[in-house]
Amino acid sequence: MQKYKSEIEEMSIWAKKLTNWDKLRAIQNSKIISSTYVWLFVVPLAAKFLSKINDSIKITIDGNVYEFILTLPFSWESFFYSSLCFVLGNIIYIVLAPELIKDFKDYGEYTGSRRNINHLSRYMTEKYKRHLAKIRQKESEDSREYEELRRISGITTGDKSQKMPRTEEDQFWALYDYLNTEYHCFRYICSTLYVIGFVLFSWVIIKNIFWVLAA
Repeated sequence: MQKYKSEIEEMSIWAKKLTNWDKLRAIQNSKIISSTYVWLFVVPLAAKFLSKINDSIKITIDGNVYEFILTLPFSWESFFYSSLCFVLGNIIYIVLAPELIKDFKDYGEYTGSRRNINHLSRYMTEKYKRHLAKIRQKESEDSREYEELRRISGITTGDKSQKMPRTEEDQFWALYDYLNTEYHCFRYICSTLYVIGFVLFSWVIIKNIFWVLAA
């Protein structure tokens, strides 16, 4: 029982990581997703046009009659709703994804853009600043408690200025990881829309393959 519980927890953690903003960024930047805006308008127009003509046309050439099938092997509805899901997911990402994650994939891209620690503060939200303030307060309280225990025990304290400061990279990833899980409800909605979009799109592709093989 404990084994299954552990596996379920691991799967839950894995699923949550897949909904982080950096994973959604990779999906949103893919060429397939970026082309869905066009298909969202092209599909209804093409379906409207084809609905007004016959399913096939016959052309006579040198006494031979050739029939050309005009109907398409996939459902317009599936393709349209797939594009709609992708577009809605993109809107959620564009509006709510943190700017730091939208601008940079990792610390290498950040430094490659000639940014420094001063630029990093521009990406800090008020919520994250309050988060940092709580951490500093907790560290200060723990430090005072630790120093009091050392004083009571008679151990002399060293130079407080010898504390190792956080590097710029540490600060970058601390902020990046914090923002990566912001707005969890909207991240789940965005991920769900992308999944539905991919399922519908895959269904269209599979139907096309079977149509070609059966022809």
